[in-house]
Amino acid sequence: MGKRRAYSAFGTILKLLCGIFFAVMLIGNVIKTGRDIVWTGLFVILCLFMVFLLYRGLSKILTGLAGKRKYRFLIPGSILFLAVQTAVMLSIATTIDWDPGTVITMAGQWARGEELFWPEYFGYSPNNLFLLICFRMVFSVSSLFAGGGGDIPAAVLVNILVVDISLFLMVCCAKKLYGEKGMAASAALGILTVGISPWLSVPYSDTLGMIFPVLLLFLYLYGVKEGRHKIISCVLMGACAAVGYMVKPHVVIILIAIILMELLDYRGKEKLMQWGKYFAVILISLAIAFTGVNKLSDYVTRDIVSDEMKEEKLPFTHFIMMGLNDVTYGSFYIDDSNATHGIQGEENKKEFNLRVIRERLENYGAAGYLRFLAEKVSRIYTDGTFNYGTEGDFSACENIIDSPPAKALQEIYHIDGKYYALSARFFNSMWMIILAAAALSCFLPRRLPEKSEVNILRLTVVGLTLFLLLVEGRARYLYHLLPVFILLAVCGMLVLSERKEERL
Repeated sequence: MGKRRAYSAFGTILKLLCGIFFAVMLIGNVIKTGRDIVWTGLFVILCLFMVFLLYRGLSKILTGLAGKRKYRFLIPGSILFLAVQTAVMLSIATTIDWDPGTVITMAGQWARGEELFWPEYFGYSPNNLFLLICFRMVFSVSSLFAGGGGDIPAAVLVNILVVDISLFLMVCCAKKLYGEKGMAASAALGILTVGISPWLSVPYSDTLGMIFPVLLLFLYLYGVKEGRHKIISCVLMGACAAVGYMVKPHVVIILIAIILMELLDYRGKEKLMQWGKYFAVILISLAIAFTGVNKLSDYVTRDIVSDEMKEEKLPFTHFIMMGLNDVTYGSFYIDDSNATHGIQGEENKKEFNLRVIRERLENYGAAGYLRFLAEKVSRIYTDGTFNYGTEGDFSACENIIDSPPAKALQEIYHIDGKYYALSARFFNSMWMIILAAAALSCFLPRRLPEKSEVNILRLTVVGLTLFLLLVEGRARYLYHLLPVFILLAVCGMLVLSERKEERL
């Protein structure tokens, strides 16, 4: 019983800390609006109204219709939404100069047997090799119909499908955590934050990596916790984490949170031994899948990345060093990048990085370092566009479609567009709503007991935040975890709904 009380105390502390953190980040977003606070307030009201209308409509379909009747609305509606998404995202899609464009361009060249323009890139950024292979397979098919001109449209379509599957899995997780009302609320927030986000037109690890955290949560809730094919679910979780790590290493944080919460939730020796077995299966599956996929990637790309190129790999210390710079406050810094690239050999790079890390920490001092971290976390959490348009110069790229409707959408979505300020305010307002609802879920008492699995979501956010404070961090790195933030926000929305029902 003492250990159960310790687990309960940990959950309470975690909940309180997350509530304070979300509230502080919300205040930071409000302060950042500055003189535009009135406009921001109006947009928040508009966004709340849109969320409410969408929630009510989806709730009536999910709870008011039985059996096949609900699917007569949901299936055609989903197909229509996918068609609109595809039309909008292709209309705003552009050629891309930075990392996604580099990977997509060389994947297309590889698929058509052309010479890669910059294979050395994968020597120091081997984390993008798996994406290169995946895009190459896609473009091998699309090139049969559209040649090189079909590369970006094909990549955008795959991007949309992966994100939509992620949202579907999120809605399924919401049902397990909160019931059918939670499904409707999560779908409403997901559509308005992720479903119409311009990031869907930028195929990269931030969007393609979204599926892995929510799939891990889905396998945990529907497999391990529910008792359906537990061993198979653990095997799939391990494989999912391994593949996800190759797309975006941050995705494994939710698996760590799941394991920690299960180990902390001590319910006797037998239960602990049982979870130890599951953990061993997950770990073994992860190791086998990671080794297998890594070896396969090395074999497939053996003619692209030489051993000499691999020696120029950027060590982990580089990202810690960059995460300490006070020019961009831990975001990407070109001088740091050039400095590390200018040194030959991975070990020599490490020595240089460690020396700079020590110098920067000494210059900061304890108080200065804390001030630096406060500024860094504020910059990460106070951008509801998640750095869209500032990661590479989209305005300097070529549009894929230049029809009048496409140009109208580009004026709204592109950072140099006439009405971009409106779309930016919309997404910033939606992000503020999510933060506010997530904070309320931690402070408002619930009529029904909160499921312990919600603490996994909170611990995941804590883990990601601490990791980003340690290494290079920017708002874009939160994007793949948006389903987790949305699920936390749904908890707050339902608490408010419960209190409203009590008053009535």
